[in-house]
Amino acid sequence: MKYILIVLFSFIAVFTISSKSWAGEIDGKGLICEKFNGKKNSNYPNINTFYFDQEEAYVVEFFNNSTDPIMKIKVDKSYHISAKKIHFKCTKYSSDFCGLNRQTLILTAETDSEVSQFEVQAKYQCKVTDWSGILEHYKPALEKHMEEMKKNKI
Repeated sequence: MKYILIVLFSFIAVFTISSKSWAGEIDGKGLICEKFNGKKNSNYPNINTFYFDQEEAYVVEFFNNSTDPIMKIKVDKSYHISAKKIHFKCTKYSSDFCGLNRQTLILTAETDSEVSQFEVQAKYQCKVTDWSGILEHYKPALEKHMEEMKKNKI
């Protein structure tokens, strides 16, 4: 009985310590993606930043008019992973989806249209990072923002 309790507590301790194993496969990772191909009238930005946490997808944006300008905006309640692709909503609009090739890191932004099932809006080359890499990406804009904030009288 004593050995069973020791083994049971060992399993509980291991699973508690490694609770990340219960999380999504890409949780804690981010993408910084640079557009290399897209429609001229596309509303997709030249650089798109995403973060994945607790099996949810977020777009990370910089808002100049905010006192806390770097914001994670949830765009998908869950992302979907296969051996070769990751699919998730990539904007707050319900018809915009992204597919990331896990080997080439090419992200395709598509819109569900009435004419065709999915119409490619833009393609991005991405690099994988973590939250600190995303903050580093926004560091020049954040420093400029902080300088502007110092000019405030109140």
